[in-house]
Amino acid sequence: MMSLERYFIFSSYAMFMTGYVMLASTRQLDVLSLGLFAVVLGAGWLIDTGRLSWSVGHRSANWLMAGGLVFLIAEWYALGVSPVTVTLHFVFFAAALKLLRRKSSRDWIWLYVVTFCQVLMTAGMMVSTTFLLLVIVYLFAATSAFI
Repeated sequence: MMSLERYFIFSSYAMFMTGYVMLASTRQLDVLSLGLFAVVLGAGWLIDTGRLSWSVGHRSANWLMAGGLVFLIAEWYALGVSPVTVTLHFVFFAAALKLLRRKSSRDWIWLYVVTFCQVLMTAGMMVSTTFLLLVIVYLFAATSAFI
């Protein structure tokens, strides 16, 4: 039987996965980024359901974020990657750091805002029936998680 907490986690990860699929369907990201974020989603699920005891600590997350920002700036200036792709990499990286931690209520809200931003970014990059179907799934998952 599914407890209320497990249902909340399931609904939340349905939102995260839908945001991920939306961004993947724009074809703006490389396979490596998509694959790494899929692994992070799986690891986050395992952490939140108690099947994986490892998680990123607060201090480590801060250092990783600083290093990630330096890498993203270098990616933009030195490698000439488009600003849209750099922004998507930043969103994935910041979300990954939150997903790989034990979450408080504040972390969940932050992740919901990030997935909503993913939906908005996708809306600007893709106009198709696929987007409409994914928005319906996203809204159902969001309503389920918020209730």
